[in-house]
Amino acid sequence: MAARTAPKVFTPGTTTLFVICLLAIMLLLLFFIIPNQRASARLDMEIIQTRNNLEGQKILSPLFKDLTRQAQTEPLELPFPERQALPRDNIAALGATFEDLAGQSMLIFGGMTPHVNTMRPEDGLMMVDVAVQGDFPDLRGFLVGLGALPYLDKVEQLHINGVQAVKQMDLKLWLAVK
Repeated sequence: MAARTAPKVFTPGTTTLFVICLLAIMLLLLFFIIPNQRASARLDMEIIQTRNNLEGQKILSPLFKDLTRQAQTEPLELPFPERQALPRDNIAALGATFEDLAGQSMLIFGGMTPHVNTMRPEDGLMMVDVAVQGDFPDLRGFLVGLGALPYLDKVEQLHINGVQAVKQMDLKLWLAVK
């Protein structure tokens, strides 16, 4: 009996074919599988973020509905009077008017300074400085009251000094004067 020899598995042709197959598998990994894994990981992170956003919205939904219901109540009716100029004879009574507005708004009237040198006949306006003291939330009522004055042209400046417990609020107003 003749000795049997094992067939050669790795011939030059099969080795080349084996290397080509390995390169094809590596290229498949490099160009398809690895980018898809990265995209899948990115999509998983987006899914987690979206779930967290949804959970937050579910938690805040009752609060949002409550605030929306409260906001649908009838808004405060703001006064918009017909604009008319203040007679020059009534300029002296402005202090009492501003003091009444401050008192109605729970503020302390600090004084008023009309700047007569700012009166110009061509536009009929005069600048007035008004000082009030009190809590900041009470200022809203004072400003609404100012808006109800038919001779108020505009509020040019509002300065609030909030260092003290009682806030000092200075307003620069332009009033229509005839």
